[in-house]
Amino acid sequence: MKVIVVKNYDEAINWYTKAAKQKGRKLSEVLLNCYKYDSNSIDWIIKVAEKDEYVEVQYHLARMYEQGYRVEKSYEEAVKWYKKAIENNSIEALISLALLYERGNGVNQSYEEAAKLYSSAANLGNYEAKCNLAKLYALGKGVERSKDEVLRLLDGYVDREKELYLIGLIFYEGVEVEKSYEEAINWWNLAVEKGCIGAEY
Repeated sequence: MKVIVVKNYDEAINWYTKAAKQKGRKLSEVLLNCYKYDSNSIDWIIKVAEKDEYVEVQYHLARMYEQGYRVEKSYEEAVKWYKKAIENNSIEALISLALLYERGNGVNQSYEEAAKLYSSAANLGNYEAKCNLAKLYALGKGVERSKDEVLRLLDGYVDREKELYLIGLIFYEGVEVEKSYEEAINWWNLAVEKGCIGAEY
């Protein structure tokens, strides 16, 4: 006997959601696992992502497009889905979109926009955003250079000394900025003051 099932996205989402809850997993994990075995399930993932309550699916779909994971790589699609996830309060999407603005992938490069997005995530207590924003303040990209702001952002961060050391390394190697041994030494001395072992060498 042949069973005919009428395609129904809402019903499918309902069952995927139940399966995710039963296994103690996020809906995005269940959908992405399905996608490993059935490339046609991208339609399901997009359909779920269109619903505001599935912010983690929106974020993962954006990552798929950014990385070209089992879909054609598209920064434009990634930006679209990150923005959708941000509308639904995704801190991870704020950081990922900020990185795209820093690099100019899928958007016009804008350190100012990156700084705004990092700042929004940093204000919500996200340490990755604080570190990335601190780097922009150290380099004076998109914001006015400010050592005080760098220290404020890294205050209480467990790897604060390491971040200060890495900022020094950026100046030492001339990555993203003009090479400056003097500036590198200033940041390394600060790292040592804050307890970084090894930065004095």
